[in-house]
Amino acid sequence: MKLKRLNRGLLLGAVLLVGTVSFVVAQSVRFSKYKPDVETKVDEYISDMCQANIDSTSEGSTEPLVELINNYWQSGGSENAFDYWCYTMGTTLEMINDDYDDVYGKIESMDYYLSNVSISQYGQDCAKVTFDCSINVVYNGNPMLYDLDYHSCFDFSYQEDLPSEDEKYEATIEYWDCGLILQLDGDEWKIINSCSGSWSCGEPETIEVDSSEEMTADE
Repeated sequence: MKLKRLNRGLLLGAVLLVGTVSFVVAQSVRFSKYKPDVETKVDEYISDMCQANIDSTSEGSTEPLVELINNYWQSGGSENAFDYWCYTMGTTLEMINDDYDDVYGKIESMDYYLSNVSISQYGQDCAKVTFDCSINVVYNGNPMLYDLDYHSCFDFSYQEDLPSEDEKYEATIEYWDCGLILQLDGDEWKIINSCSGSWSCGEPETIEVDSSEEMTADE
C-alpha cells in the first residue's frame, strides 16, 4: 500500500517536472522569436535619441525629447530594475523638463555605435537589454544632452571653464553597462526602464570653423 502511494507520488512529481520543463522551453522558444524585434527597437531608439538631441538644441525646446519619450516609452517600470540607478518614464520626463543653469549652444551632429548587445527574458512579457555604446557629438557652447541620462556637455568634458558658444567641439563618449527594459504591449515593444551605466570621455577637441561656415552663421 505504501509502495503504491510512493509510486503515485513519484509519478505525479515526474508529471509536474515534465510540465514545468515543457513550459520553460516553450517560453524560451517564444521569446527567442522576439529578440530581433527587440534589438531593432533599441537601435531605432538610440538613433532617434541622437536626432532628438539635435532638434532640441536647434529649437531651444525640450519638446523633441519629450516626444521621443512619449513615442517609445510607457509607464510601469521599477527604479530597482538594474544594479545602477535607473529611470522610469515618469522620472525621465521629470529629468528632461527640469531647469538647468549655464545651458547654451547647439548640438550639430550626434552619431552612435552599439556593441556587446545582450537580450534576455525578464519576467513573463519583458526583455532586458544590456549594451555598450560609443557616441560622437559635435557641438558648440554648453547644450544639454540626453543619453539615457540628461546633463550638459560641460558635465562630461573635463574642461576647466565653460566652453565658448563661438567654438565648435567634438567629443566621443564611451558608455558601458547601459540597459533598457522593454515590455511587450500588444504587438509593440515599449521601454519601461533605462539605465545609463558608466561612462568615460576625454577632453573635447576644438574644431576649426572655416570662414564660409562663419559667413553662413552670420547670415
